[in-house]
Amino acid sequence: MKKFVNGWLDTGLLWFSAVLIPVWLMVIFKTAMSEPDAVYCMSDIYSYAHEKGLIIFLLLSQLFIINHIKYEMRAAVLVRKKSMKSFWLSLCKKIFLQAGLFVLYVFVLVTAYGVTHFQWKCNWRELNSNAYAQMQRPVEFEVAAWQTAGIFLIVLFAEITVMAMMIVLLWWKLSQPVYGYAVMMVLFTLEKRMTPAPVNIFFLRMCFPCTRLYYQGIRAGDEILFPLCCVAAAFVLGLFLMRRKNMLKKEAD
Repeated sequence: MKKFVNGWLDTGLLWFSAVLIPVWLMVIFKTAMSEPDAVYCMSDIYSYAHEKGLIIFLLLSQLFIINHIKYEMRAAVLVRKKSMKSFWLSLCKKIFLQAGLFVLYVFVLVTAYGVTHFQWKCNWRELNSNAYAQMQRPVEFEVAAWQTAGIFLIVLFAEITVMAMMIVLLWWKLSQPVYGYAVMMVLFTLEKRMTPAPVNIFFLRMCFPCTRLYYQGIRAGDEILFPLCCVAAAFVLGLFLMRRKNMLKKEAD
């Protein structure tokens, strides 16, 4: 009976996400990209989709990922694990896979809407562009659509995977996933919902708003290297914590 209920919960969450995300994106594009005299391009749309849709992407992706791996975190399953390192590697594979599928789904929706409503070629140097409307002057940089698409994929994947790994690690230490959710959402609020932000360590550094791209273009260190380094750091931290707990378990035995 419990397995049947869990199956329905998984299916319900999947369909809920599949319906809510495109609706949310439609709302974003209709409200945030509404400058009457501006012509938007695909280089704009990926930035707007990330900036305005991030909170929903994070909430739904974490529910989806954590619900998918919750069986692995049960005490009856954990006691049968011989190697915590292998256990962490297995969890990370599942996190990467689920995050990748989620990001790909969002990316397809954003791209499909963009190519049917906006022009593909970057128009930031044109006087009727959103870049000119926002900056009130011609901008120096133009970023190709495939470049902003790549940044969108890298940054969103990094945000989702790092958040999921931190939730799992706090779950591992505190026995409940809700603590991880709370910590990461408090961090998100401090960085993204307060001005000036009292904290600037993760979410605020991962964003790539249009205004910043208009002003300085793409910086590989901020939009590519930093997200990948965060994923690597969270992965290594998990190896250390899992191995350490395994060591303490052996000492207790």
